[in-house]
Amino acid sequence: MNNKVIYFSRSGNSKRVAEKIAGKLDCGTVELTDNVSWRGIFGFLKGGFYSLYQKITEISLENDYNVSTTDNIILVVPLWAGGTAPAGYSFLLKEIKNISNLTVVICSDGTDAGKAYGKLEALVGEIKNKFSIVKSQKNEDEVINEICSSFIGK
Repeated sequence: MNNKVIYFSRSGNSKRVAEKIAGKLDCGTVELTDNVSWRGIFGFLKGGFYSLYQKITEISLENDYNVSTTDNIILVVPLWAGGTAPAGYSFLLKEIKNISNLTVVICSDGTDAGKAYGKLEALVGEIKNKFSIVKSQKNEDEVINEICSSFIGK
């Protein structure tokens, strides 16, 4: 079975996590982008607004990656204003039907992702494999190891 780590990252945190997971699983990463500039204070505020009101963005995957060619998709996205970054849920709304096995990893500085998963599942349905990396809990390596362990034998 093949794995691919897809990530969206404004500040580089989710990219770092995605690269660590991909390194341990010996698979590649694919960057997820959208058509919105999230730079600076206005980008930060706009990101919170988009996430809060679940505004959809136009997304694209690096090299026009086709998710249906991969057995296991690991999506790594940041937590913004109590939800995921818009690119994350926009990607899932567009591609969920093409993903056979999904794992979602939400990264935050200090807030647990429980409510964000509730909002995400209301949009795209149940997500069986979900993980939360919280910087203030210093649980990044522990959670990454747990994620990677869940793929042994797949």
